[in-house]
Amino acid sequence: GARGIIFDDSDHLFIADTHNQRVQVFDISGGTPVYSSTIGVTDVISDTAGYFNRPSRIALDSSNRLYITDTENGRVQRCSYSSGWACTIFDTGLSYPLGITADGSDNIFITQLSGTLRKCTSSGVCSDFASAPYGFQDVALDSLGNVYASAPYEDVVLKFEADGTLIGVYLGEEFVPYITDENHFNGPRLATDPAGNLIVIEQAGNRLLKFDPAGTLLWSAGTPGVDAWDNEHFNFPFGVASDSAGKIYVADGNRVQIYTPDGDFEATLGNGYGSGDYDFAGTSGIAVGPSGNLYVADCNNQRVQVFDSNLTYMDTIGETGVAGDDEDHLRCPNGVEVDAAGNLYVADSWNCRVQKFDSNLDYAMTFGTTGSCSEQFSDVNPEDVAVDAAGRVYIAGWNQRVQVFDASGAYLTTIGGQWGTHTSQFKRAAAVDVDHQGNVFVADFDNFRIQKFALGVPNWQQVNLNGFGRFNSAGVATLEIFGEQLYAGVSNWELGAQVWRSPDGDTWEAVSDFGLSNVYTNVNPTVTDLIEFNGQLYAGTAWSGAPGQIWRSPDGTTWNEVTNDGFGNGSNMAIARFAVFNNQIYASTGNANQGCEIWRSSTGNPGNWARVVTGGNGNPNNSYVNTFAIFNGYLYAAGENETEGAEIWRTANGTSWAKVNANGFGEADNIHIGSLVIFDNMLYAATRNNVTGAQIWHSHDGTNWMSMMLDGFGDLNNIKIEALLVFGNRLVAVTNNPTTGAEVWSSFDGHTWEQLAPDGFGDSNNTAPLWNSSTITFLDQLYIGTWNWGNGGELWRYEPPHIYLPLVIR
Repeated sequence: GARGIIFDDSDHLFIADTHNQRVQVFDISGGTPVYSSTIGVTDVISDTAGYFNRPSRIALDSSNRLYITDTENGRVQRCSYSSGWACTIFDTGLSYPLGITADGSDNIFITQLSGTLRKCTSSGVCSDFASAPYGFQDVALDSLGNVYASAPYEDVVLKFEADGTLIGVYLGEEFVPYITDENHFNGPRLATDPAGNLIVIEQAGNRLLKFDPAGTLLWSAGTPGVDAWDNEHFNFPFGVASDSAGKIYVADGNRVQIYTPDGDFEATLGNGYGSGDYDFAGTSGIAVGPSGNLYVADCNNQRVQVFDSNLTYMDTIGETGVAGDDEDHLRCPNGVEVDAAGNLYVADSWNCRVQKFDSNLDYAMTFGTTGSCSEQFSDVNPEDVAVDAAGRVYIAGWNQRVQVFDASGAYLTTIGGQWGTHTSQFKRAAAVDVDHQGNVFVADFDNFRIQKFALGVPNWQQVNLNGFGRFNSAGVATLEIFGEQLYAGVSNWELGAQVWRSPDGDTWEAVSDFGLSNVYTNVNPTVTDLIEFNGQLYAGTAWSGAPGQIWRSPDGTTWNEVTNDGFGNGSNMAIARFAVFNNQIYASTGNANQGCEIWRSSTGNPGNWARVVTGGNGNPNNSYVNTFAIFNGYLYAAGENETEGAEIWRTANGTSWAKVNANGFGEADNIHIGSLVIFDNMLYAATRNNVTGAQIWHSHDGTNWMSMMLDGFGDLNNIKIEALLVFGNRLVAVTNNPTTGAEVWSSFDGHTWEQLAPDGFGDSNNTAPLWNSSTITFLDQLYIGTWNWGNGGELWRYEPPHIYLPLVIR
C-alpha cells in the first residue's frame, strides 16, 4: 500500500510502498511516471540502515534529501543520492512515527502515536517539540510556522504555535467523526408536533433537534456523539413523540426524557433498567394519545407500558418478559402510535406485524402476517408506525420501504421499496410520521437524512396498485385499447406476465393467466406489446431466456397461442413490437446473436407468417426493432445498434427495406431509438445516448433529419427518451432516468419544452416506460406505465386542472 508521496524539484516522484518495505522513485519529466530506482530492499524487513519495516511518510529538505518514517523500526532515515541511494539513521527510539514534514529552515517535524511531536535540526539534533494526550499520525505547517497534527482516533486536528504551545482543536470534534450541523443526522428517528414542527432524534448522534415547518432549526439538545445518563445528554435514544401542547418525550435507553416545547429539560420517567412498572429494558418507541396518556414500547421486556398524563402507571400490553406471537403477547415492540380515536398501534417487530388495540387496549386487528417478514405487499417488517387523519396506516420497516394501508388493513401503496441513495430509496426506513397537512416524513437511517413526501402528485393520479398488487410485478410494459377498454401488460419474472384491463382506467381486473397460460408462467415474464388486428388482441412476450411468443384473444380474456418458438429461431428472444400496415400485421424480434427479424401475416394465424427482414436487415448488430410508425405511405422501423449507432428503415411494400438515416444520426453513441411518432406533419425519432443524454430528431420527408434536442433536456441522467407520443396538440416525451426517475416533457412545436411531472412522479424508482409501448391516450386522457423495481410497476394518468372561460355574448 502506498502511504506517502512527495515530489522534488528535479522531476522525481517518491512513493512509500509500505508493505513492500521500500520507496519507489519515478522520473516524471516526460509527464508519464517512469520507474527510476528503489530505496530499500523489496520485501526484506531489517533494522539495518537502508532497510525498512513499514516506511510510511516522506519529507524533503532544500538539499533534496529524503526523510522517511520507518514506522515499525521506530525511527526516521535520511536518504540522499550520489551515484545511488544511501541512507542513515536520522532519529531513533520513537513511538510509532508516521507523519513527517520539513520547514523552510530544514527543521524536521515528526509525529508519534504516543502524542509527542519531535523537532530536529538539519544537523540531526532532535528534541520533543510538543505533546498532548492524542495519537498523532500526520503533521503539516503553515506559512507562519504554526504546526498542525492530526489525531484520527480522536477525530481532530490540533494546532500548535511555532514554539510548541498548544492552541487547541483546529478542526473536528473529539470522537465525533461526522458533520454535526442541522443538515446532517447520525441515525435519525422522528416525530411531528401539532404545529407541524419536525422533531428529530439521533440514535447514534445523541441529539434532539426541533425544526419549524420550513425546515429551519429552532433548537437542539444533547452533545453530538456523546452519550451519558445525566439530563444534559442522551444515551442512544430510540423514539420521540409530542403531545397536544408540543411537549416532547424521548425514549432514551432505560428512561423517558421530557422536554418543554422550547427545549428545556423538564422531567424523567423511569427508574432505570428492570422489569417493574416504572422500569425499562430498552425503551424503543413512544406515543402520546389524545387524552394525554403516554405509551412506551419496552422492547426487551416484550411489552408496552401505559402511563397517564401525570406519569402514573396505568396498564401493560403484553406480558412482561414473555415473548409470544398470539394476541396477548409481543416480541420486541418498537414504534407505537395512537390515532385520534385513541386506538393504539404497535410495531411488533420480531413478529413481523403491527397490532392494533382499541381505546380500551383490547386487541382489534393485525396488519401483516404474523411471522412473515417477506417482501409481499401484505407483509410488513415493522420498525415504526404512523396514522394520518384519514385513518391510513403507514408502516416503516427494515426492508427499505413504508407500506400504506387503509383503516381496514387493505394495502394501498408503498413508499420506497429499494435500497439506495436516490429520492424514494432508503437504507433502512427507521421511523415515519405524518403531519397535520398530510405530509409524510421518513427517517432514512443509514442515509443519515429525512425524506419528506406529499400526498399525491400535482396533475397526476396513479390509477393502479403498485404492480397491480404484487411488488415483483416490476413493470407496466404495454398499454392498448381493445373493445373500448384499456389493457395493460404487466411484467413479473417470478410468476410470468399478466394482462389486466379496465373500462375506465380506474377499475382493473386480470384477464389472463400468469405467462398468458399456466403452461408457460415465467417463460413469459414480459408482455412487450399489445395491438388489435382483425378483431383480435395480440400480445408479444420476451426476456425469459426462451424464445419470444405471440398470443391473441378474440375477447380479451381467452388467449390462444400463435407462435411459441420465436418463429422457429431460438435466438429470437423477444417479440418486441407490432404494427398494422396495408392490412397486414407486422412483428419484430429481438435477436442479439444474428440480428433482429421482422415477420408479417395477412391473417395472424399460426403458421401463416412470412419473414420480411432477416439478420438485422443485413447488419447483425441491429439487434432489436423497438418501434414502428407509418408516415407518408411508408412503414418505418427503428431499434438498437450498440456498435455503429441505431438505424431507421422504411418500406412501401413490406418486403424491401431501405435505411433512411446515418447510423445514430452521425453519432455512434445514439445506440437506441425507442420511439417514432408523427407530429405536425413531421416524423420524430428519439434516441438513447449515454454520453450526451437523449436526443430528438425530426424529418419532413423521412430521409433528411434535423436535430431538435441534443442534451437529455439538460440532464445527462436522461439517457434515453423511451416514449414519444402525441397528446392533443402537443408532443410528449418520456425519458429513461435511472438516477432521479423518468421525466415527462411536452412541447407544442417540438422546439420549446416544459416538464409535466416531477422526476419519477416523485419516486426515483419509477425509472422509465418501456419504449412507447407503455404510453397511450384513452378516453382523452394520457396514461404512462413505468418500470419500478422497488415496489412494482405503476400506471399514471395526467389530470391537468380545467380552466373555465366565461361566456361573453355581444
